[in-house]
Amino acid sequence: MPEVGVLIVALVFGGLNLRSYVKDETRIWDIDYMAENELIAQYINENYRDSVLAVSDYPVRGYINLLFGRGVYEYTNVDTAREKAVISGKQYVVMLEPQEYGGGNCAESCKNL
Repeated sequence: MPEVGVLIVALVFGGLNLRSYVKDETRIWDIDYMAENELIAQYINENYRDSVLAVSDYPVRGYINLLFGRGVYEYTNVDTAREKAVISGKQYVVMLEPQEYGGGNCAESCKNL
């Protein structure tokens, strides 16, 4: 019977947590960064497909790679990116500069390129 009590407590706290999350208006940001990022990625992929993508002061942890459908070098300056382009046989170097939105410490998914 103690298992039933634990289950009830977990369900109550889970329900309260969900209710708190849904009613919190600060979880919704004023900008639609994802649509803008998709437009940028589409433009770069259409016009600079033969390129190396790099970010100078920012870690790459999945979102940017998935957005562009290819690898992006992190913490890379333009000179190093040029060297990587030459080694890879690429014609262009595209340096991405993410900007934070959403206030404070946000995850990679709240970055606008």
